[in-house]
Amino acid sequence: MPRSRTSLLFAILAAGALVLSGCGSNDNSGGGGAAAPTTTASGAYGQPAASTPAAGGAAAGELVAKDIAFNPTKLSFKGGGTISFKFTNEDSVEHNFTLEGVSGVDEDAEAGEDVDVSFKAPAAGTYKFHCEYHPTQMTGTLTVT
Repeated sequence: MPRSRTSLLFAILAAGALVLSGCGSNDNSGGGGAAAPTTTASGAYGQPAASTPAAGGAAAGELVAKDIAFNPTKLSFKGGGTISFKFTNEDSVEHNFTLEGVSGVDEDAEAGEDVDVSFKAPAAGTYKFHCEYHPTQMTGTLTVT
């Protein structure tokens, strides 16, 4: 599906439903154990995100880093399978997606790069995520239901 159609699909789903500049290394180690979930306020854009359940218990979506902010700032996925989404860096600097409380979910995206993020769904709850290079400007939440 073309990127613009995918973006439009997620924007439409977001209306009815509820997901990172510096340098660093890429850690593609996959999922790990989960810590206790936390609740947080929404981030810069304040828009809800959508997730699309895929075959085999996986969920897919998209997270964009642009203007030193995440869009959307809220992601929601069903538990019990694999969570996967495309992380797109539309800025001219490196960004990162780090999911707090979930070991091994720490992905870098160079300027202009798309990265596939995939990990075992942690326990149901709401988890904070951030960009390790812009931890106060780039934040959001990921909810597992």
